[in-house]
Amino acid sequence: SINSAFNILALADGVTNSGTVRNILIKRNGKVLKTLDLYEFLMSPSVYSSAYLQDGDFIVVTSKAGVIHIKGEVKRNGYYEIKENESVSSLINYAGGFSAFADKKSVNIIGALNNKRVFRSFNLNDLDSQIIRDGDMLSVLKISDLIYGMLEVKGAVNIPGQYKFVPGMKVTDLLNASNG
Repeated sequence: SINSAFNILALADGVTNSGTVRNILIKRNGKVLKTLDLYEFLMSPSVYSSAYLQDGDFIVVTSKAGVIHIKGEVKRNGYYEIKENESVSSLINYAGGFSAFADKKSVNIIGALNNKRVFRSFNLNDLDSQIIRDGDMLSVLKISDLIYGMLEVKGAVNIPGQYKFVPGMKVTDLLNASNG
């Protein structure tokens, strides 16, 4: 009853820090039967088909291909293992997607290229055309804290607080709304 690769890996206390969770090979008779990707399993467990093991099968856990750091306005900041030619949108999806306050006009990447640290900034339309490399730091900025459509009254008024801005509004309208 414990014949899935995930069960065997759990019994072995999981994968080490240097091992991949994105490219686990199940080999049978010298051939790769299935490649397991734990990220894909965690994102869609109901559609992921597990490989069931037979006597003589091997589970091969290779080294990680690369790791990036995703920070800022995503739901799960952290370090994520990458696969070759993986899209930036799939990595943001693994990070839980954008937070409610993410500035979706601009995503920044800091990485190394030709022996130098380089900065790249791009918008969502160019998201998947960007090449992501081992060691890159992907940063999603926060939108401005400025609140549109609101006025705030403080001081010597009867009802200080926040009020809706209406185009054409005058200071006296605001004072009347705050009961003078």
